Amino acid sequence: MDLLDKLNIKRAQRFARSAKERLKRSDTDDLREQIAETARACGHTDIWTFIFYDDEDMLTRLILKRGK
Repeated sequence: MDLLDKLNIKRAQRFARSAKERLKRSDTDDLREQIAETARACGHTDIWTFIFYDDEDMLTRLILKRGK
């Protein structure tokens, strides 16, 4: 794994944690969909599913729409 890969993983972790905190403050369907779209664009969906492990709806959005 090179430095760029490590940086991208750290970025995905930071984005996912931030998204989860935002969702706690303002839980809307639109925000949930935006988070799922951001996760797909950012990549490393395994990190996103780990961060959202306790949110069944987000896991469904992250996993089922992974290839779309």
